Amino acid sequence: LLTALAIVTVSGVISLEDAFLGFGNTTLLALGSLYVVGAALRESGALDRASQFILGNETRSIQRILLRLCPSVSAYSAFLNNTPIVAMGIPAIRSWAQKNHIPASKLLMPLSFAAILGGLCTLIGTSTNLITHGLLESHGFEGLSFFELAWVGVPCAISGLIYLVFISPKLTPARRDI
Repeated sequence: LLTALAIVTVSGVISLEDAFLGFGNTTLLALGSLYVVGAALRESGALDRASQFILGNETRSIQRILLRLCPSVSAYSAFLNNTPIVAMGIPAIRSWAQKNHIPASKLLMPLSFAAILGGLCTLIGTSTNLITHGLLESHGFEGLSFFELAWVGVPCAISGLIYLVFISPKLTPARRDI
């Protein structure tokens, strides 16, 4: 993307000022800072401790594992962006599943959906929410408040989490890693 930006700037399609204007966008800065927070959690080891605390040693029932995993991931995703939550969660869940002889496939899809459901609840939960907020402000409208989406997002998240915990284990395949 930076190469394309350089090409259109050098070729005169857009001015140098317009090329750098996007880097001052508050939405872009907010997204970037959320990735930094996510990386700090991963590098500090807090993510490994959190995944061990959340997943524990419960291996008798996929539903019980999902009952611990999905609401926690949704809560994290409401206050951090859902994309880094999933990106950080995948290796932790795969490692835990391998150690406990649980098919990771039963946990990875619910991980992704739980993160999406949590992201529905707040302004910073998903990139889409932040971009919509930025577009509203750039067109002269009032932006979204932090919890404005919660009126719709929380009921959707609760019903989605119930589905993920009680229905999805019956539908997701039990594939083993190679």
